[in-house]
Amino acid sequence: MFDLGQGADADDRIEKTPGFDAGYQAAKAAKPGRVDMGSVGAGTGAGTSGPPGMRLKGGVGTASIQLGDGLVVGALVVLNSGGKVYNEAAGCERYTLYMEVGNEFGATRRPPRGCKTAASTPKQAPGSGPIDPNLDENTTIGVVATNAELTVAQAEKLAQIAHDGLSRAIRPAHTMGDGDTTFGLSTRTAAAPDGGTFGALLDAAASSFSRATLHAALAATPLGGRQPYCQVFAGACDSRRTPSTSGTSRPIALSPAGATSTPPFAPTSGSTALITIPRADQRCGGVDAATSPARRARPPLGRSRIE
Repeated sequence: MFDLGQGADADDRIEKTPGFDAGYQAAKAAKPGRVDMGSVGAGTGAGTSGPPGMRLKGGVGTASIQLGDGLVVGALVVLNSGGKVYNEAAGCERYTLYMEVGNEFGATRRPPRGCKTAASTPKQAPGSGPIDPNLDENTTIGVVATNAELTVAQAEKLAQIAHDGLSRAIRPAHTMGDGDTTFGLSTRTAAAPDGGTFGALLDAAASSFSRATLHAALAATPLGGRQPYCQVFAGACDSRRTPSTSGTSRPIALSPAGATSTPPFAPTSGSTALITIPRADQRCGGVDAATSPARRARPPLGRSRIE
C-alpha cells in the first residue's frame, strides 16, 4: 500500500511503516468468521479517485460465494486506486452494482441526483491542511482464495483472473500510476476441480474480486480529510445497514463447515466459463504443490502483478 503519510498532518500520520512485529501480530489476531470492512487495517489510509479536486476514501472489502458441492471462493481487496469505482456516464452509479449476490448491497442504487455531489461535502476537512498529491501513489491489492485443491499453476491463474474483476470495478485500471497486485490461495480442504469446475472457480474469482472492491467503497468512513462515496453522492447508499450485517453479504469462512449452507447461486450445469485475461508478469514457479516434497505441507500460493 502506497499510502504512508496520509493523515491530519505530518506529525500525526494515519499509517506507520509496518514491520515484522506488525505482521506477526496480524497473523496472531486472525480468526474465522466476519471480517471488518471499510477504513480499517490496510485500508486505513486508502483512497480512490473522486470528482474533480476530490479524493474519496477507500478501504478494505470482502466478498465470497458458494458454488455447490462444498466449493467456496472468496476475495479480500484493499481499494487504493487511481481510477474511479463509479460510472460517470451512468449517473455515477457504481460499476459493479449489477453483480450483486442476494441482497448484499441492500438499497444502494444510482445517486438520485446523478453526479451532483452533496452540497455539504467539503473538498477537505477543516484544519486538515492540504493533501500532498505525491502521497497518492496508488495500488489496489488483494487475495482471492478457494478451498478447492489447486496446483501452484492453478493458484497463479486464479490470481491472474482476479485482475479481470479489478478492471470491472475500477476504471481506468492498471494505469502507469497503479501497482495492482493480487494473490491466489488454496486451502486445499476440498477436492481438486475438473476442467469445467475450474473454469467456474475462475469466473467466481473475478466476480468476487469485483464485489469485494465495491464493498470496500461502500463501507469506507470519513478519515484524514476524505469523504466516502456514500457521503459525496447523497442518497446512493443503504443507510439502514452496512454491507456485511445480513444475508449473503457476510463473508463466508473458507472451511468445510462454512461451505455446507445453501449456495446463493450455482453455475449452470454443463456450462464452461469463457475467460480472458490481461498480460501479467509470470512471477511464480510452476512447481506442483501436491507432488513437490518441499511444498507438500504448504498451500499453493500464486501471485499476479500488473504495473
